Amino acid sequence: MAKILPIAAVVVALGAAAAGGGMYADSKLREGYNTQERDARIQTTVSEFDMGVLSGSAAWKTDITPDLCSPETKITLRGEDVITRKLDGYHIQSKVYLSQPEKEVFLFNADTDAGFDGGLTSRLEMPGGSLSEKDFSLSWQNVTAEIDMHKEDKRYAVTKLDMYVPEVQVRNGAWSFLVQNMRYNAAGDNLAANAAGNLNSDTAFTVEALKATGPNASLMEWSGLNVSGSFVDGKWRSRNSLNNLILKINEVNQNHTITDMKLNYDVAFGKEALSDLMPMVLEQQKRCVPPEELAALVEKVSKRILNSGITLDSKGNQMIFDGAKVTMEGELSFPPGEYSKDKTDRSLLKALTYRVYVDMEKNFLRQIARSTMLARNVQVTEEQIEEEVKAYIEQAMQVAPRNIRDTGDKLVFEKSSDN
Repeated sequence: MAKILPIAAVVVALGAAAAGGGMYADSKLREGYNTQERDARIQTTVSEFDMGVLSGSAAWKTDITPDLCSPETKITLRGEDVITRKLDGYHIQSKVYLSQPEKEVFLFNADTDAGFDGGLTSRLEMPGGSLSEKDFSLSWQNVTAEIDMHKEDKRYAVTKLDMYVPEVQVRNGAWSFLVQNMRYNAAGDNLAANAAGNLNSDTAFTVEALKATGPNASLMEWSGLNVSGSFVDGKWRSRNSLNNLILKINEVNQNHTITDMKLNYDVAFGKEALSDLMPMVLEQQKRCVPPEELAALVEKVSKRILNSGITLDSKGNQMIFDGAKVTMEGELSFPPGEYSKDKTDRSLLKALTYRVYVDMEKNFLRQIARSTMLARNVQVTEEQIEEEVKAYIEQAMQVAPRNIRDTGDKLVFEKSSDN
Protein backbone atom coordinates (compact mmCIF):
# COMPACT_ATOMS: atom_id res chain seq x y z
CA MET A 1 0.00 0.00 0.00
CA ALA A 2 1.11 3.59 -0.58
CA LYS A 3 2.25 4.03 2.96
CA ILE A 4 5.01 6.54 2.53
CA LEU A 5 3.87 8.73 -0.32
CA PRO A 6 3.09 11.98 1.51
CA ILE A 7 6.36 12.35 3.41
CA ALA A 8 8.95 10.25 1.62
CA ALA A 9 11.36 13.17 1.82
CA VAL A 10 10.79 13.63 5.57
CA VAL A 11 10.53 10.34 7.45
CA VAL A 12 10.28 7.20 5.33
CA ALA A 13 9.32 4.82 8.08
CA LEU A 14 6.75 7.08 9.76
CA GLY A 15 5.10 7.99 6.50
CA ALA A 16 4.84 4.37 5.51
CA ALA A 17 2.25 3.73 8.20
CA ALA A 18 0.69 7.17 8.40
CA ALA A 19 -0.41 7.62 4.81
CA GLY A 20 -1.93 4.19 4.45
CA GLY A 21 -5.28 4.89 5.98
CA GLY A 22 -6.00 7.65 3.51
CA MET A 23 -5.88 5.23 0.61
CA TYR A 24 -8.91 3.41 1.96
CA ALA A 25 -10.90 6.64 1.94
CA ASP A 26 -10.76 6.79 -1.88
CA SER A 27 -13.90 5.77 -3.73
CA LYS A 28 -11.89 3.19 -5.65
CA LEU A 29 -9.97 1.42 -2.96
CA ARG A 30 -7.78 -0.67 -5.22
CA GLU A 31 -6.66 2.38 -7.14
CA GLY A 32 -5.50 3.89 -3.88
CA TYR A 33 -2.64 1.43 -3.86
CA ASN A 34 -1.19 2.71 -7.12
CA THR A 35 1.69 5.01 -6.14
CA GLN A 36 3.64 4.88 -9.40
CA GLU A 37 1.72 7.73 -11.05
CA ARG A 38 2.24 9.93 -8.00
CA ASP A 39 5.85 9.17 -7.12
CA ALA A 40 8.23 7.02 -9.14
CA ARG A 41 10.34 6.40 -6.05
CA ILE A 42 7.60 4.28 -4.49
CA GLN A 43 6.22 1.03 -5.89
CA THR A 44 3.58 -0.96 -4.04
CA THR A 45 2.28 -4.46 -4.63
CA VAL A 46 -0.80 -5.87 -2.90
CA SER A 47 -0.91 -9.53 -1.98
CA GLU A 48 -4.27 -9.34 -0.20
CA PHE A 49 -7.18 -6.91 -0.19
CA ASP A 50 -10.53 -7.95 1.25
CA MET A 51 -13.05 -5.28 2.24
CA GLY A 52 -16.51 -6.23 3.49
CA VAL A 53 -19.40 -4.05 4.55
CA LEU A 54 -18.00 -3.18 7.98
CA SER A 55 -14.46 -4.52 8.06
CA GLY A 56 -11.63 -5.85 5.98
CA SER A 57 -7.90 -6.45 5.72
CA ALA A 58 -4.98 -5.77 3.42
CA ALA A 59 -1.43 -7.03 3.03
CA TRP A 60 1.10 -5.07 0.98
CA LYS A 61 4.77 -4.51 0.18
CA THR A 62 6.35 -1.18 -0.75
CA ASP A 63 9.75 -0.69 -2.40
CA ILE A 64 11.22 2.76 -1.77
CA THR A 65 14.04 4.21 -3.87
CA PRO A 66 14.99 7.42 -1.97
CA ASP A 67 17.11 8.72 -4.88
CA LEU A 68 16.20 7.78 -8.46
CA CYS A 69 19.82 8.48 -9.43
CA SER A 70 20.82 5.51 -7.22
CA PRO A 71 18.25 2.83 -8.11
CA GLU A 72 20.37 0.12 -6.52
CA THR A 73 19.62 1.56 -3.05
CA LYS A 74 16.17 0.45 -1.93
CA ILE A 75 14.16 0.10 1.26
CA THR A 76 11.41 -2.51 1.41
CA LEU A 77 8.52 -2.30 3.84
CA ARG A 78 5.82 -4.90 4.38
CA GLY A 79 2.51 -4.16 6.07
CA GLU A 80 -0.55 -5.90 7.45
CA ASP A 81 -3.70 -3.80 7.91
CA VAL A 82 -6.99 -4.44 9.69
CA ILE A 83 -9.72 -2.07 8.45
CA THR A 84 -12.90 -1.04 10.28
CA ARG A 85 -15.52 1.10 8.59
CA LYS A 86 -16.89 4.09 10.57
CA LEU A 87 -19.67 6.57 9.86
CA ASP A 88 -17.20 9.23 8.75
CA GLY A 89 -14.43 7.07 7.34
CA TYR A 90 -12.21 4.19 8.38
CA HIS A 91 -10.04 3.06 11.26
CA ILE A 92 -6.92 1.14 10.21
CA GLN A 93 -4.61 -0.81 12.51
CA SER A 94 -1.29 -1.53 10.85
CA LYS A 95 1.81 -3.54 11.57
CA VAL A 96 4.83 -2.42 9.53
CA TYR A 97 7.99 -4.48 8.97
CA LEU A 98 11.36 -3.75 7.40
CA SER A 99 12.18 -6.54 4.92
CA GLN A 100 15.86 -7.43 4.58
CA PRO A 101 17.54 -10.27 2.67
CA GLU A 102 18.74 -11.90 5.88
CA LYS A 103 15.65 -11.33 8.02
CA GLU A 104 12.52 -9.27 8.58
CA VAL A 105 12.38 -6.70 11.39
CA PHE A 106 9.21 -5.36 13.01
CA LEU A 107 9.27 -1.54 12.92
CA PHE A 108 6.08 -0.19 14.50
CA ASN A 109 2.34 -0.31 15.01
CA ALA A 110 0.09 2.40 13.58
CA ASP A 111 -3.49 3.42 14.36
CA THR A 112 -4.98 5.58 11.63
CA ASP A 113 -8.31 7.40 11.44
CA ALA A 114 -9.07 8.26 7.81
CA GLY A 115 -12.04 10.45 6.92
CA PHE A 116 -14.07 10.47 3.74
CA ASP A 117 -13.07 14.14 3.42
CA GLY A 118 -9.46 13.11 2.78
CA GLY A 119 -8.09 14.01 6.21
CA LEU A 120 -6.32 11.48 8.40
CA THR A 121 -4.52 11.20 11.71
CA SER A 122 -2.08 8.41 12.40
CA ARG A 123 -0.54 7.43 15.74
CA LEU A 124 2.62 5.34 15.57
CA GLU A 125 4.56 3.42 18.21
CA MET A 126 7.95 1.80 17.77
CA PRO A 127 8.73 -0.61 20.63
CA GLY A 128 11.89 -0.18 22.66
CA GLY A 129 14.84 -2.38 21.83
CA SER A 130 18.59 -2.69 21.60
CA LEU A 131 21.42 -3.51 19.20
CA SER A 132 24.96 -4.53 20.03
CA GLU A 133 28.13 -5.52 18.20
CA LYS A 134 31.56 -5.86 19.80
CA ASP A 135 32.22 -2.62 21.73
CA PHE A 136 29.14 -0.85 20.36
CA SER A 137 25.62 -0.91 21.79
CA LEU A 138 22.44 1.06 21.16
CA SER A 139 19.24 0.94 23.22
CA TRP A 140 16.04 2.97 23.15
CA GLN A 141 12.67 3.16 24.84
CA ASN A 142 9.31 3.20 23.00
CA VAL A 143 9.22 5.89 20.31
CA THR A 144 5.84 7.48 19.57
CA ALA A 145 4.67 9.81 16.83
CA GLU A 146 1.46 11.41 15.59
CA ILE A 147 0.94 12.65 12.02
CA ASP A 148 -1.93 14.70 10.57
CA MET A 149 -2.51 14.91 6.82
CA HIS A 150 -5.01 16.24 4.32
CA LYS A 151 -5.50 15.47 0.67
CA GLU A 152 -4.31 18.10 -1.77
CA ASP A 153 -4.35 17.68 -5.56
CA LYS A 154 -4.48 13.88 -5.24
CA ARG A 155 -1.50 13.95 -2.86
CA TYR A 156 -1.37 13.82 0.91
CA ALA A 157 0.07 16.95 2.53
CA VAL A 158 1.58 16.47 5.99
CA THR A 159 0.32 19.30 8.20
CA LYS A 160 1.49 18.14 11.63
CA LEU A 161 4.19 15.85 12.99
CA ASP A 162 4.83 15.20 16.70
CA MET A 163 7.56 12.75 17.71
CA TYR A 164 8.73 11.74 21.20
CA VAL A 165 11.75 9.67 22.21
CA PRO A 166 11.91 9.09 26.00
CA GLU A 167 15.48 7.77 26.12
CA VAL A 168 18.33 6.66 23.85
CA GLN A 169 21.65 5.29 25.08
CA VAL A 170 24.74 4.65 22.97
CA ARG A 171 27.99 3.02 24.08
CA ASN A 172 31.08 2.90 21.88
CA GLY A 173 34.25 1.73 23.58
CA ALA A 174 35.06 4.10 26.44
CA TRP A 175 32.39 6.57 25.35
CA SER A 176 28.73 6.57 26.34
CA PHE A 177 25.87 8.90 25.41
CA LEU A 178 22.50 9.23 27.11
CA VAL A 179 19.68 11.35 25.65
CA GLN A 180 16.47 11.83 27.62
CA ASN A 181 13.04 13.17 26.65
CA MET A 182 13.66 14.28 23.09
CA ARG A 183 10.73 15.84 21.23
CA TYR A 184 10.19 17.17 17.73
CA ASN A 185 7.04 19.07 16.73
CA ALA A 186 6.21 20.58 13.37
CA ALA A 187 3.06 22.14 11.93
CA GLY A 188 2.44 23.87 8.64
CA ASP A 189 0.60 24.05 5.34
CA ASN A 190 2.59 21.13 3.89
CA LEU A 191 5.68 19.96 5.75
CA ALA A 192 7.12 18.16 2.71
CA ALA A 193 6.85 21.39 0.73
CA ASN A 194 8.28 23.40 3.63
CA ALA A 195 11.59 21.69 2.96
CA ALA A 196 11.67 23.83 -0.17
CA GLY A 197 10.76 26.93 1.82
CA ASN A 198 7.54 27.63 -0.10
CA LEU A 199 4.94 27.39 2.64
CA ASN A 200 4.45 28.50 6.22
CA SER A 201 5.49 26.29 9.15
CA ASP A 202 6.46 26.13 12.82
CA THR A 203 9.00 23.69 14.27
CA ALA A 204 10.31 22.94 17.76
CA PHE A 205 13.00 20.54 18.95
CA THR A 206 13.64 19.97 22.66
CA VAL A 207 15.94 17.73 24.68
CA GLU A 208 15.51 17.60 28.44
CA ALA A 209 18.97 16.16 29.13
CA LEU A 210 22.05 14.78 27.40
CA LYS A 211 25.07 13.23 29.08
CA ALA A 212 28.27 12.09 27.40
CA THR A 213 31.11 10.43 29.30
CA GLY A 214 34.50 9.44 27.93
CA PRO A 215 37.97 8.26 28.89
CA ASN A 216 39.49 9.51 32.14
CA ALA A 217 36.06 10.54 33.45
CA SER A 218 35.66 13.29 30.82
CA LEU A 219 32.12 14.60 30.82
CA MET A 220 29.70 16.74 28.83
CA GLU A 221 26.25 17.20 30.29
CA TRP A 222 23.52 19.58 29.24
CA SER A 223 19.92 20.23 30.18
CA GLY A 224 17.07 22.22 28.74
CA LEU A 225 17.89 22.45 25.03
CA ASN A 226 15.17 24.25 23.04
CA VAL A 227 15.40 24.95 19.31
CA SER A 228 12.39 26.53 17.61
CA GLY A 229 11.68 28.25 14.34
CA SER A 230 8.90 29.53 12.11
CA PHE A 231 8.75 30.39 8.44
CA VAL A 232 6.08 32.87 7.32
CA ASP A 233 6.02 34.65 3.94
CA GLY A 234 9.76 34.67 3.37
CA LYS A 235 10.78 35.35 6.97
CA TRP A 236 12.53 32.77 9.14
CA ARG A 237 12.35 33.35 12.90
CA SER A 238 14.56 31.22 15.17
CA ARG A 239 14.67 31.10 18.98
CA ASN A 240 17.18 28.78 20.67
CA SER A 241 18.24 28.28 24.28
CA LEU A 242 20.23 25.98 26.55
CA ASN A 243 19.72 26.09 30.30
CA ASN A 244 22.92 24.46 31.49
CA LEU A 245 26.08 22.86 30.06
CA ILE A 246 28.82 21.18 32.10
CA LEU A 247 32.09 20.39 30.33
CA LYS A 248 34.90 18.43 31.94
CA ILE A 249 38.01 17.36 29.97
CA ASN A 250 40.58 15.99 32.36
CA GLU A 251 43.32 15.54 29.74
CA VAL A 252 43.65 19.34 29.38
CA ASN A 253 42.52 20.36 32.87
CA GLN A 254 39.22 21.86 31.73
CA ASN A 255 36.14 22.09 33.92
CA HIS A 256 33.52 24.63 32.83
CA THR A 257 29.86 25.51 33.19
CA ILE A 258 27.81 27.46 30.66
CA THR A 259 24.33 28.60 31.71
CA ASP A 260 21.41 30.55 30.27
CA MET A 261 22.62 30.44 26.67
CA LYS A 262 20.36 32.10 24.09
CA LEU A 263 20.67 32.55 20.34
CA ASN A 264 17.93 34.34 18.39
CA TYR A 265 17.71 35.60 14.85
CA ASP A 266 15.24 36.69 12.17
CA VAL A 267 16.07 36.38 8.46
CA ALA A 268 13.84 37.90 5.77
CA PHE A 269 14.04 37.91 1.97
CA GLY A 270 11.74 37.95 -1.03
CA LYS A 271 9.55 34.87 -0.89
CA GLU A 272 9.28 34.77 -4.68
CA ALA A 273 12.98 33.88 -4.82
CA LEU A 274 12.06 30.33 -3.77
CA SER A 275 9.50 29.73 -6.49
CA ASP A 276 11.73 27.28 -8.40
CA LEU A 277 12.41 24.99 -5.44
CA MET A 278 9.06 23.24 -5.08
CA PRO A 279 8.86 22.27 -8.80
CA MET A 280 12.27 20.65 -8.40
CA VAL A 281 11.09 18.73 -5.31
CA LEU A 282 8.20 17.37 -7.39
CA GLU A 283 10.53 16.65 -10.32
CA GLN A 284 12.69 14.46 -8.07
CA GLN A 285 9.62 12.28 -7.53
CA LYS A 286 9.51 11.54 -11.28
CA ARG A 287 13.10 11.18 -12.50
CA CYS A 288 16.77 11.21 -11.63
CA VAL A 289 17.85 14.84 -11.25
CA PRO A 290 21.65 14.93 -11.83
CA PRO A 291 23.83 16.71 -9.22
CA GLU A 292 24.90 19.34 -11.75
CA GLU A 293 21.26 20.25 -12.38
CA LEU A 294 20.66 20.62 -8.64
CA ALA A 295 23.84 22.71 -8.28
CA ALA A 296 22.67 25.02 -11.08
CA LEU A 297 19.31 25.44 -9.35
CA VAL A 298 20.96 26.21 -6.00
CA GLU A 299 23.13 28.87 -7.66
CA LYS A 300 20.11 30.37 -9.41
CA VAL A 301 17.99 30.46 -6.25
CA SER A 302 20.87 31.86 -4.16
CA LYS A 303 21.32 34.72 -6.62
CA ARG A 304 17.59 35.41 -6.64
CA ILE A 305 17.56 35.51 -2.83
CA LEU A 306 20.42 38.03 -2.87
CA ASN A 307 18.75 40.13 -5.55
CA SER A 308 15.47 40.14 -3.59
CA GLY A 309 17.19 41.75 -0.61
CA ILE A 310 18.09 40.15 2.73
CA THR A 311 17.82 41.40 6.28
CA LEU A 312 19.12 39.64 9.40
CA ASP A 313 18.27 40.80 12.90
CA SER A 314 19.70 39.06 15.96
CA LYS A 315 18.93 40.28 19.48
CA GLY A 316 18.74 38.86 23.01
CA ASN A 317 21.78 36.60 22.56
CA GLN A 318 23.79 35.75 25.65
CA MET A 319 25.69 33.13 27.63
CA ILE A 320 27.18 32.89 31.11
CA PHE A 321 30.56 31.16 31.04
CA ASP A 322 31.79 30.11 34.50
CA GLY A 323 29.73 32.91 36.00
CA ALA A 324 30.82 35.61 33.51
CA LYS A 325 28.18 37.04 31.16
CA VAL A 326 28.46 37.98 27.50
CA THR A 327 25.59 39.55 25.52
CA MET A 328 25.47 40.08 21.76
CA GLU A 329 23.26 41.54 19.09
CA GLY A 330 23.61 42.38 15.44
CA GLU A 331 21.92 43.55 12.25
CA LEU A 332 22.77 42.98 8.60
CA SER A 333 21.10 44.07 5.39
CA PHE A 334 21.50 43.69 1.64
CA PRO A 335 19.08 45.95 -0.27
CA PRO A 336 17.34 44.59 -3.37
CA GLY A 337 19.53 44.85 -6.43
CA GLU A 338 21.24 43.08 -9.31
CA TYR A 339 24.39 41.35 -8.09
CA SER A 340 26.10 40.04 -11.23
CA LYS A 341 28.17 36.87 -10.92
CA ASP A 342 31.49 38.46 -11.94
CA LYS A 343 31.09 41.36 -9.53
CA THR A 344 29.25 39.70 -6.67
CA ASP A 345 31.89 40.14 -3.96
CA ARG A 346 32.51 43.81 -4.75
CA SER A 347 28.84 44.73 -5.20
CA LEU A 348 27.80 42.91 -2.04
CA LEU A 349 30.42 44.62 0.09
CA LYS A 350 29.42 47.98 -1.30
CA ALA A 351 25.72 47.39 -0.61
CA LEU A 352 26.15 45.72 2.79
CA THR A 353 25.06 47.55 5.93
CA TYR A 354 25.59 46.04 9.37
CA ARG A 355 25.92 46.66 13.10
CA VAL A 356 27.50 44.39 15.75
CA TYR A 357 27.34 44.95 19.52
CA VAL A 358 29.06 42.80 22.18
CA ASP A 359 28.97 43.49 25.93
CA MET A 360 31.52 41.31 27.77
CA GLU A 361 32.30 41.13 31.47
CA LYS A 362 36.04 41.12 32.11
CA ASN A 363 35.55 38.00 34.21
CA PHE A 364 34.87 36.25 30.90
CA LEU A 365 38.38 37.13 29.74
CA ARG A 366 39.75 35.98 33.09
CA GLN A 367 38.09 32.58 32.66
CA ILE A 368 39.45 32.28 29.10
CA ALA A 369 42.94 33.15 30.33
CA ARG A 370 42.70 30.65 33.18
CA SER A 371 41.47 27.92 30.82
CA THR A 372 44.26 28.58 28.29
CA MET A 373 46.97 28.48 30.94
CA LEU A 374 45.64 25.26 32.47
CA ALA A 375 45.55 23.65 29.03
CA ARG A 376 49.26 24.49 28.69
CA ASN A 377 49.94 23.05 32.17
CA VAL A 378 51.12 26.47 33.30
CA GLN A 379 51.05 27.30 37.01
CA VAL A 380 48.10 29.67 37.43
CA THR A 381 48.10 32.63 39.79
CA GLU A 382 45.71 35.56 39.97
CA GLU A 383 48.56 37.93 39.04
CA GLN A 384 49.31 35.93 35.88
CA ILE A 385 45.65 35.91 34.94
CA GLU A 386 45.43 39.69 35.27
CA GLU A 387 48.54 40.06 33.10
CA GLU A 388 46.97 37.83 30.43
CA VAL A 389 43.73 39.83 30.52
CA LYS A 390 45.63 43.10 30.25
CA ALA A 391 47.49 41.74 27.21
CA TYR A 392 44.19 40.66 25.60
CA ILE A 393 42.71 44.14 26.04
CA GLU A 394 45.81 45.91 24.73
CA GLN A 395 45.88 43.74 21.62
CA ALA A 396 42.17 44.36 21.00
CA MET A 397 42.61 48.11 21.43
CA GLN A 398 45.42 48.11 18.89
CA VAL A 399 43.35 46.24 16.32
CA ALA A 400 40.09 48.21 16.73
CA PRO A 401 40.72 51.31 18.88
CA ARG A 402 37.57 53.11 17.69
CA ASN A 403 35.26 50.17 18.32
CA ILE A 404 36.20 49.01 21.84
CA ARG A 405 35.37 50.76 25.11
CA ASP A 406 36.72 49.75 28.50
CA THR A 407 34.09 50.60 31.13
CA GLY A 408 36.03 49.21 34.10
CA ASP A 409 34.39 45.84 34.68
CA LYS A 410 33.32 45.32 31.06
CA LEU A 411 34.51 45.59 27.50
CA VAL A 412 32.04 46.88 24.93
CA PHE A 413 32.63 46.23 21.23
CA GLU A 414 30.49 48.07 18.70
CA LYS A 415 31.05 48.25 14.96
CA SER A 416 28.87 49.18 12.03
CA SER A 417 29.19 49.78 8.31
CA ASP A 418 29.42 53.50 9.14
CA ASN A 419 32.52 53.18 11.36
